[in-house]
Order: sequence, then structure tokens, then C-alpha cells
Amino acid sequence: MYTVRVVLLLLQSLALVEASVKWTLHSSCYRTKDGQGDDNDLATAMINAVSTSKAWAHTGSEKLKGSTIPFIGKTTKDAMKPLMSKGNYGDNVKVLAALFDKLDELEGPIGQNADAGGRYDASTAWTSLAQNDNHYLDFLIVCRPSLVDRRVVGSFTLLPYDVIRDNQLMNEKAGLKVMTEQEDDTAVGDWTNIQGNRLQAITSVDDDNERTGDRVYIPETITFHPLWLKYQRDQGFSGWTDQLFADVTDKRAVQVFKDKGKAKGNDNVVPMDALLDSSFVRNIFHEFFHLSAFGGMADDIGDAYGWVNNVNNQNYNNPDFLAIVATVIELLYRKGPKYKVSADGAVRKSS
Repeated sequence: MYTVRVVLLLLQSLALVEASVKWTLHSSCYRTKDGQGDDNDLATAMINAVSTSKAWAHTGSEKLKGSTIPFIGKTTKDAMKPLMSKGNYGDNVKVLAALFDKLDELEGPIGQNADAGGRYDASTAWTSLAQNDNHYLDFLIVCRPSLVDRRVVGSFTLLPYDVIRDNQLMNEKAGLKVMTEQEDDTAVGDWTNIQGNRLQAITSVDDDNERTGDRVYIPETITFHPLWLKYQRDQGFSGWTDQLFADVTDKRAVQVFKDKGKAKGNDNVVPMDALLDSSFVRNIFHEFFHLSAFGGMADDIGDAYGWVNNVNNQNYNNPDFLAIVATVIELLYRKGPKYKVSADGAVRKSS
């Protein structure tokens, strides 16, 4: 069956990544845009988001494993029914727990305490890792793209060049370029003013056939949209506010969100989507699984995102599915008020 095949392939790929994966911050996450000062608040927020993601992974793995125990694991297993109704539940738990365990082993940020080279990506502790031929499995978190226009080899065409990854982009409208243009466009100014598809983050990796020669020494990157980070910073990176929980648990919420979605041409919007869309931790959790070290997964074409799509597809090789599983478990066991999510995407307070 499809689910069992995915389980085996993912477990095999994880077994190949023996050493713990290492990460650190790019200077755009701890220095101001003009390079004249430190931005320690942003650095702290990014580090906390990774730490919280690891905590979600740890709790997720623990609760999923426990859910296979009769009676004791009933609460978690019931919560997983909308997302894990296909295939063998025990096999599905194994693959999810293995993926979450690998994320929980993540090591970093390297160079948080400055050494002779500096902090984070400038530290000797980080730069010395470039001697390892599996350094591409490590990654940088980037808070602003760094692009220049460069002529493509053998052509007069100017295209964006990713300075951080020393990589020529072959599309003048590549996602990183779009991020830069939107940040620089004074008519946009804010995340909520972006029209159409909004790219919260882009994970940049090399294809297997590109990872030759010195490319094995170049770490992968997760680059966040600067306006998305500004939006999160303005909210204190809180995401889930009391008002948001009040909105999604209102007795009319399912119809209200359905109407909002229809107004934008999307019939599949449900209250749970508001919690997913607003959570920075869910965002970064999703991006981790695009990285080679965690499976190098691609988004489902056309329907990768949102509660309804992932309940329908139950694709264990889709990053948003994994992030949604972790989010449901977090809502169920978080400190403070706890919440359950039903198959139709309704959110209800459980305690």
C-alpha cells in the first residue's frame, strides 16, 4: 500500500543521516538591515521558534507512540482520526515518530557564543563545518534574501544570483527575488498588503544531480520573507492570541470562515486554517521537512496546504501534513487552554 511504501522509504532515508543536523543564523537574523548594529530581538525570536519546534516534535513523537497503547493513548488517537484514517495506524505512527525524533535531535544554533571568528554564521565553530563533505545537510536560517544580478554563463541574460548559497537562479521571478521586490516596494509596506500568493518562507536545496564538487560544502537555507517577519515581530511572534482563539471557537466559526473563503474563491477554508496560518512555529516546522536531512520533501502540487487538503490527502511526504499533525498535538496538550480539532476543521475548547 502507498502508506507503507512511504513509511519504508522515509525510514530508510533517515537512517542514512547518522550525524545530528546542525544549524545557525545568517547575519540577516542578528544584524540590522543596514549592517550597522545588532538585532538581538530577532535573533532571540528565531532561536525560540526553533526550540519550540523541537519541543513540538518531542511531544508529538511521545504522544504518537503512546497512542498505540489501548485506553492510555485514546485521547491522541482520537485526535489523529481525521488525519490518519488511511493505511495501518501503527505503521503511520512509526514514520511520523521517526521524523519527529530526527527533528528533536537538531543541534544549534552553532556559534551562539562568539568565538574568534564572531557569532553564528561568522563563528569558527560554524565555518569549520565546511570541511565536512556532508555540510549540505546542515542549514542556515536567513531573514532576508541577499541577491545580485549576474550574467548567466554563456549568455547575456541577467538573472538573480543567491549570494548566500553561491547559486545562480534561473528564473527572473524566483521566489527569493519576489520577496526582495515586495519588501522594497513602498506601495506594499506590510505583509497584509501583499496581493495574491504570499511566500512566508523558501527552503533552498540542491537537487541530487547538482550536489557535486564544492556544492557538498554549501549548507541549505530557510529564508523567511522580511515582511512576514515584520508582521510577526509586531505581534511579538505570539501568533495565537486570545482573540484568535475566540474567533475560531465561536459557535458560528465554521460558517464564518467558509464564507470568508468563498469570497476569495476558496471553498475549503475552515477555522483551523486560521490557527495554522498565524503560527510562526507551524511555518518553520513545515520548512524543516523541505531540507535534505529531514527527507527533502516537496509540497503536494496544487493542494499542499490547509486542513481540508491534508485531511483528504493524508500524504506523509507532504511538509504541511507533518506540521498539521504536530499542531493538533500541541493544541491538545499545550499549557493553558487546550483545544480539539474535528474532521470539518472546527476548533473546540477541551479544557
